[in-house]
Amino acid sequence: MFGLGLTRFLPYPMRRTLIEKLGPVLNSVQTRIPLAWISVVRAGRERHGFTGDRVLLAGLLSSPSGLGRGARLMVQDFRMRGVSVVPVDMTSTFGFDSDGLFPGAETLKAVVSQPLSDLLIHLNPPEFSLALWRLPVAQLRRATIIGYWAWELDRVPKFWRAAAKVCDEIWVPSQFVADALAATFPDNLTVRVVPHAVESDSALSHDVRRGRLVRAELGIDPDAFVAGTSWSMGSNFERKGARFAVAAFQRAFPQPDTKHALLLRCLDGEIYPPGIRMLRQMTEADPRIVVLGDKAPVGDIARFYDTIDVYLSLTRSEGYGLSIAEASQIGIPVLATAWGLAADLAARPLVIPVDYTLVGIVDPQHFYDRVHGAVWAEPDIADAARHLRELRATSLHA
Repeated sequence: MFGLGLTRFLPYPMRRTLIEKLGPVLNSVQTRIPLAWISVVRAGRERHGFTGDRVLLAGLLSSPSGLGRGARLMVQDFRMRGVSVVPVDMTSTFGFDSDGLFPGAETLKAVVSQPLSDLLIHLNPPEFSLALWRLPVAQLRRATIIGYWAWELDRVPKFWRAAAKVCDEIWVPSQFVADALAATFPDNLTVRVVPHAVESDSALSHDVRRGRLVRAELGIDPDAFVAGTSWSMGSNFERKGARFAVAAFQRAFPQPDTKHALLLRCLDGEIYPPGIRMLRQMTEADPRIVVLGDKAPVGDIARFYDTIDVYLSLTRSEGYGLSIAEASQIGIPVLATAWGLAADLAARPLVIPVDYTLVGIVDPQHFYDRVHGAVWAEPDIADAARHLRELRATSLHA
């Protein structure tokens, strides 16, 4: 999601008004003022590529969000490959929720005098611009400036142009994002596809026995076929497709019983209350579907994965899809909307693509509907339901 990350702590009605009325202006101002200064600082300096001698990586390192997870994976991957990396946590700087301190993270104040070869800002504009603005002039003049940007549509916001011009390189998690940048800015940008290094995370595992304990806490039959989806309201309710997961599950298994269940995991429902209300209305007559909040026994994502048999990613769009990567890596089949599916994920045998139709964007949270000319997907519910039934039949004969 772009811009206005600073508003996440506001009540939903106030945040919605701010996004609707002031979003485009604030994004433009937050991007252009700091970058105008940075461009002056860098005037006359030749562009150069990533060296990896000593990298400052700034991002939402203590945030439970996908952006935070991606930044942590990159720090971990650098360390495993012997790259000297200085992690800087910007979570509190931009008012995002934090789940604790990131081990070894520095503050910007502590690193301003350190020699650095590369500045890698793991944030989209305008937060990218504001993070860069906090760095000293000497570092901006000497170091390679890299933006690691993730985006979910086939076009990026036009206000990103100013930030793109400041970067020596732009790194993205998939070719889909690279193509979105190229479609919006036909400039001679240096864009490198750098997928999230999920395979380097040895902490991921699938513990079926622990999952049975969670099922008991939730009152689910230990032998039931359990589907699940997990999302953040801060990542956009309509885009993440929870209502499509409900529709596919109910179409696949229309008769209420105790042998099928669907878990809907959302830990920040207060960010967008209309989304939670919609799901409760859709599921109130179906006791097999459980809406899980931050007090549920699957608050920890690892316990959630332990509990399910199939992961549903029936989203309208993904810049990458970390949950797809995580679930499939630990042996859980994933049904994922085929549009924009990253090549390295589509190649995984446990990732099953779901048909779709491209449609115009209608976004009640107004994150994406201001990107002119962009579209997103409508997952094919019948196709998803068919795959669900096939997976269920396979599990019965396993």
